[in-house]
Amino acid sequence: MVAGRPRSELGSAWAAAIAAALTCFAFSASAQPAFEVASVKLHVSGSSAGPDAPRRFAGTFTVANLIIRAYGLQTGQQLIGPDWIRPLFLDVQAKMPEGATKEQIPRMLQTLLADRLKLAVHKESRIMPVYELTVANTGSKLKEVEPSRFSDQILRYPPNRGFRGHLTLPILAYLLSDFLDRYVLDSTGLKGIYDVDVRWTPNDPAGEPLPVASEPSGLFRAIQEQLGLKLESRRAPVPVIMVDHVERVPTAN
Repeated sequence: MVAGRPRSELGSAWAAAIAAALTCFAFSASAQPAFEVASVKLHVSGSSAGPDAPRRFAGTFTVANLIIRAYGLQTGQQLIGPDWIRPLFLDVQAKMPEGATKEQIPRMLQTLLADRLKLAVHKESRIMPVYELTVANTGSKLKEVEPSRFSDQILRYPPNRGFRGHLTLPILAYLLSDFLDRYVLDSTGLKGIYDVDVRWTPNDPAGEPLPVASEPSGLFRAIQEQLGLKLESRRAPVPVIMVDHVERVPTAN
């Protein structure tokens, strides 16, 4: 997660994150899809890129967050680059070609970043702390649904205390990583699409709610009691993106 994001970035659709998760590290020798037209500018106070709309990708993002979206990273820990890419914001407005799908947005972003910021990256694997998601000893409590019911629409229970949707376990791991700010490794072996509904309320000893990142035990209990799954901390190889080169100022639109 990237602290200090403007409202337009915080309010972006889950669909973009899920599409990125499904196209993780989409390096390809084939022609890269690209936006039909795009504007990329340094963000200044008071400026706005406007909201997303059909066939349009728009918002205010950090350079780091754009790279994370482009390469389907679960968390910012998987991005290794210069420090300035995290606080530097850009206003982006881009129009998708006729017939393009949201699943192509990550690769379109790869093309856009290479063109406007001269971004060059490579991927590596590094040993990092992760949370491993497995089936609990009591067995999975997930209810499988028909593939036709898969949806990228995720209902979030405020304030960041749960979510519900019909999704796969890799996408569940992706969503959990957003709350925990750590890579979540799916080791469940469950291959279907499931009705996932999970809620939690972490508390400190005095009974006051705490941020999930500072005390995730409430989430851990909910995952086990409500879903029949288990999260355990360990170290494992994690795919990372290494930034070889990136410009601070985008080229002219």
